[in-house]
Amino acid sequence: MHADVVVQDDEAYIFYFTHPDRTEGVDHASEPARRSSTQAARLDVIDGVMVCPRDEELQMRLRPENDTSDISV
Repeated sequence: MHADVVVQDDEAYIFYFTHPDRTEGVDHASEPARRSSTQAARLDVIDGVMVCPRDEELQMRLRPENDTSDISV
């Protein structure tokens, strides 16, 4: 529901929020239902289809937005 994609160099990552204890019939104002988890996954395109291997072990090195020191033009 609250996703964003970060692209740097040839890599793309999706960051999104989940509510693991929010299920149907649970009071959404209760503390467990309000708990959020942030998750991230690598995005890739395979045979023209965007995929998100969310269970893949993820290692990433993100640069600050204005840091272009590793980019060669």
